[in-house]
Amino acid sequence: MDYTHSRYYNPALTGLTQITHSVDQLLKVITYLPENEQQQLVDCCFYAAEAHKADIRSSGEPFICHPIKVAEILAREVQFDLTVLQAGVLHDVVEDTAVSKSDITEIFGQEIADLVDGVTKLKKEKGMSRQELQAQTFKKLAIAMEEDPRVVMIKFADRVHNMQTISALKVDRQIAIAKETLEVYAPIAERLGMSVFKNTLEELAFRTLHPLRSKLINSFIDQTHARREDEFLAVQEKLTQIFQTVGINAHVRKRRRSACTIHNKMKAGKANKKSLQNAGLPLIVITETRDECYRVLGIIHELYKPIASKLKDYIALNKSNGYQSIHTTVLSKNRALNFQIRTRDMHTVAESGIIALWR
Repeated sequence: MDYTHSRYYNPALTGLTQITHSVDQLLKVITYLPENEQQQLVDCCFYAAEAHKADIRSSGEPFICHPIKVAEILAREVQFDLTVLQAGVLHDVVEDTAVSKSDITEIFGQEIADLVDGVTKLKKEKGMSRQELQAQTFKKLAIAMEEDPRVVMIKFADRVHNMQTISALKVDRQIAIAKETLEVYAPIAERLGMSVFKNTLEELAFRTLHPLRSKLINSFIDQTHARREDEFLAVQEKLTQIFQTVGINAHVRKRRRSACTIHNKMKAGKANKKSLQNAGLPLIVITETRDECYRVLGIIHELYKPIASKLKDYIALNKSNGYQSIHTTVLSKNRALNFQIRTRDMHTVAESGIIALWR
């Protein structure tokens, strides 16, 4: 796409090469949008770039690269529509530039202006203790969630990118932001069933607060996965053949353990290196229908010895955040196999929670 034809393109923008690169990356993940909407989003990027032209991030890059990345995260993880992506690009302009809400309303419409205003209202007030800030942030997110959940999605994407680029800040600021991420944002994401954000935020915060532990645990996870690859492939092949024989359209996948979760279990004395090495193999089976979930459960229990106390049916009795899946643990010749069985739609909700409504 030739950006020079964009409505708000300015060849004199400082850091134009970095800005156009950010737009390039965004375009790669919005192929699901019609071409005319892609052009509208590019126009929005250069409008925001002009508004933020005097702003530089701590990393030294043009500030506009951050909100463009926020839109990229929203597009990649959720495939939000044009309205939300434009609001993601514009989410800082009212707070940080001379652009007003009425300006956005006039150019981009009331809905986008309201989303930007909603994100702006989530900004922190100065002169408060960390505990007060956490309580205030939690309250504001809860109110925003009721008024328009999309505002919270934009805020989560904003926090994800800030955590990804946090190394540019002073160490004390890194620690404060990482703690708030763990104590406020990740729990809210979990409550809303948004594991796609919850897991990412936890891992990024853990890496910031405990870089050495994060490196060691992730190295351990990688080594464990490598050692168990043959076991996984054997189980996958066996089950896939049976599914095909009986006419079930299902796929077997691995689940990666979270370094942050492992650390918390070790800290609480609920796990050690030996127990983790001998832990069950975490697997997911994705089916097309609810009926197939129960048929898959029966097949797995015929192949392997089930542990009755580990069987949980969250399809019949789904969790309050909408999560649905059958959990079962069975014993193979080498180790336990921990299965989660759910449909493709259930998996979308399991990964995304309430944002699955916009997928």
